[in-house]
Amino acid sequence: MGKDGDTREYHLTRRRSDNSCLCRSRYGNQGARLTEAGSTGCHRSQIQAKGRRFGVSGDALVVSGLCAAGAGVSLIFPWKLRLWLRMTESCAFRVEYAPTSLQVLEKWREALVAAGAPNSDAVADVVLEAVRRSRVLLTARPEILKALFTSFPDGQIRVIATSPLWTSEADWRDDLAYLQHEPSRPRLLIIENFDAALQDAYLVPALLAWLTSLAETSLSRVALVPSSDDLSDVTSRVLEISTCLAYKAPHLGWPQFDEKRLKARLQARVAADLVKFIRSTDSASERGLSQYLHNKSISLPVRLTRNFANVYDGIRALLPPQEARVVAQDTTLIPWGERALSATQLTLLRSALDGLDEP
Repeated sequence: MGKDGDTREYHLTRRRSDNSCLCRSRYGNQGARLTEAGSTGCHRSQIQAKGRRFGVSGDALVVSGLCAAGAGVSLIFPWKLRLWLRMTESCAFRVEYAPTSLQVLEKWREALVAAGAPNSDAVADVVLEAVRRSRVLLTARPEILKALFTSFPDGQIRVIATSPLWTSEADWRDDLAYLQHEPSRPRLLIIENFDAALQDAYLVPALLAWLTSLAETSLSRVALVPSSDDLSDVTSRVLEISTCLAYKAPHLGWPQFDEKRLKARLQARVAADLVKFIRSTDSASERGLSQYLHNKSISLPVRLTRNFANVYDGIRALLPPQEARVVAQDTTLIPWGERALSATQLTLLRSALDGLDEP
């Protein structure tokens, strides 16, 4: 009991003799005793099993069920908070064990290694920080994001394939609406072969509207999966709003840096914080970058500059500034530049970015 991803169904029956409930698993004799205290009809319950609390290996419990009288119960609660349940003579409950942040990080690292990334906690932390700092991710390896979102009991994933006939948001409106529902739940929408249709017609306007209306607390992400690894059919407007991870051969776009220079490990108070979207509250770096590039006669789209600055601000907490800058530019600015700029302009952009490290 209590292992990562463990789900069991329980039948709770009130014991009139001591005003408590006995919880028995349908999969065995392991049980939980719910001791009640409170006013009539509403009881404060503390779940215990063999003298020990449930969920000791997780940050939270997900408890859902249907009471005999028809009253539904669906709750997520940190273990330190007591749960109020309205008990009838008999209730059936399902208990899921949410993983700890360490368990999620381990599963994430294993998924990266399986996808061809270096077997490194440093790489896993840096890539995950880029995910936390981004809403739209472009990747040829969506399985890494599937592994991340399926780590959570309430995580949801929807996969769709773009039709070459799509011309507007109306062609996939229901799938876009999926992201707007239950923003507190980790939701991932994977759009495969997104470059098979007119991206600037069906995709970009819809994503821009979604990004504009999205609540800051939403845990939703969009993963764009191209039809090929070279991004040859991806438009520059898509790259303006995307963070590119594991998207090209031969190294598949994994961050390149000296792992020995990692300053700190990724920290999360609870597992859900690992997919919580983080936006930098300090806009000085974004303004400074825009002014610096303007002085170099280089103009970049506002959303692209903002995305780079946000990813950079997150990763520089883990890596020294130069390594953080390289990772951030290789996942945002450079993929866009390779599509939107001439070879000469791209060389000027790279040179200007290298100058950011000068005193």
